[in-house]
Amino acid sequence: AELVECGVVAVAAAPVRAGDQLLGAINLYHTTPGRRFSRRDLELLEMLGRYAGVALQNARRYQEALRESARRHLLYQASLTFGATLAPEELYQAIHHTLARMMPCDTVVIARFDEAAGEIDYVYLSDGRGRWPSHRMPVTRGLLGWVIRTGASMRLLGCDPAVEAIFGAEPFGMDEDPTGSLVAAALQVGDRVIGAISVQAVIPDAYTPDDLDALEMLAATAAIALQNAHHVARVQELATTDPLTGVANRRHFFDLARLEVERSIRYGRPLSLLMFDADHFKQVNDRYGHGVGDEVLRAIASRCRASLREVDVIGRYGGEEFLVLLPETPGALGHQVAERLREAVAAEPVQTSAGPVEVQI
Repeated sequence: AELVECGVVAVAAAPVRAGDQLLGAINLYHTTPGRRFSRRDLELLEMLGRYAGVALQNARRYQEALRESARRHLLYQASLTFGATLAPEELYQAIHHTLARMMPCDTVVIARFDEAAGEIDYVYLSDGRGRWPSHRMPVTRGLLGWVIRTGASMRLLGCDPAVEAIFGAEPFGMDEDPTGSLVAAALQVGDRVIGAISVQAVIPDAYTPDDLDALEMLAATAAIALQNAHHVARVQELATTDPLTGVANRRHFFDLARLEVERSIRYGRPLSLLMFDADHFKQVNDRYGHGVGDEVLRAIASRCRASLREVDVIGRYGGEEFLVLLPETPGALGHQVAERLREAVAAEPVQTSAGPVEVQI
């Protein structure tokens, strides 16, 4: 009826095929009164449909080859970049940048698997609004929890609440963009799953099987790089951190202090240094044992860190002695900080394996 209303008096149509594959159709219309299509016209149209089908298929294959070549080049460049990057944060950014060039990429999530704790550490969560705070979640929950537990990849073309509920998906921000579709793959080194990565799009049906293949290839390279970066970061942490209390060790503290002293002198800025030790600590060790003494030292360090600023530096000088560096802090204020630390430590007994222990500094 619509064609008649447009003045169409004759129609000829033929399929556009490449072998047995139907790609579309070609339609011809006459609007001149009395005109008709002959059988010869229809035969020519059918022939044209076959030629057009082959040409379209070749064009598609050519475009797919170009995309595949570009994608492989990106993966090759990514492997070089990942291999040369040992800082975890820089590596997360490089992974995100590569994914954004390969496929629709509204949200990227990278998670590490803490096998000892049975938790997922969401180390990188980024969408159009920027970075979201990292957080932890039991490996039994969440989409990436399922990927880590099974080691299987995932491609969801529509992410309605019913589908997400199957995998226990949870939002990671109050204003998180809705997920229309996603692909996810395990980060695996050998037979061991060390984490997972997912890419999400706001629109449904955004990802093809080729996108999932590309993500799996990138994940294989990224997993090794992430493992190496984690090992390097761990070695650096061990070299600068007191293994018992988690604060700066003596050498690292003095390295940081030297820089702060030089800055204070150069710019004429105030700087305070505190030194304290645990009162009668030998009696704690003698009465309860060195294991309980270690628990007390960890509690002291933890309570002091909770009472200090991010810019302040606390380190273990040795035994039960600690140092605290307070940049931009004049002496009178430094005295107030010292008093605050003293009160924080003495506020309540330390709960140890031998029971509560009174502690003062």
